[in-house]
Amino acid sequence: MAKVLFYIPGVSDIYLYAGKEEIRRPSNFYSVAEKVWNMVRESKIEGIKDGWKIKTPQEVIVQTNTYPTERKILVNKITLPILATLIDEVKNKNLTKVYLFATFQNPPHPKDTIYAAKVLEKFLNERLKGVEVEIKEINENPSNYDEMSKFFEEFVKSRQKEFETNVENFVSITTGTPAQVVSLALSIMQFPVRYLY
Repeated sequence: MAKVLFYIPGVSDIYLYAGKEEIRRPSNFYSVAEKVWNMVRESKIEGIKDGWKIKTPQEVIVQTNTYPTERKILVNKITLPILATLIDEVKNKNLTKVYLFATFQNPPHPKDTIYAAKVLEKFLNERLKGVEVEIKEINENPSNYDEMSKFFEEFVKSRQKEFETNVENFVSITTGTPAQVVSLALSIMQFPVRYLY
């Protein structure tokens, strides 16, 4: 009898800190998330409640709405406030599995989330020992309702027996595109489900 969390990484999932400056939702999210993934894999890091401190600050090129021109920053801390808060909410629920639904289009879109999902997977593996984490790749346009509906219907159908035996399915509706969130919520509602926001 399993308890499963379904989570759609989004561009709001990773916050970067350069000294006291906080950088959120970079326009070049895909490349920033790739750099963050490499940092948390290869750099000396120290785990904190909602992310990591980078022992030797690393250079990242960011572009935001506030600063539309690319600029270099030295990142000394990375946080995942949405997922960290969600983990606090479900940590006593004895989760057995987490599904992360990440976009990886061809060619990659500046807001694709595949590297963000890898960062979140590392965080989950560190914080939820013994919980299986599986990344499901979405190659379609995450803003297209028809494509997302088809993707999530096929995903749920392929695992129907698993989801029927779950004691509880937790669905985060905090991140992801509206098309992703609605499609996942509708596809999974036939099973025991609790929506988290």
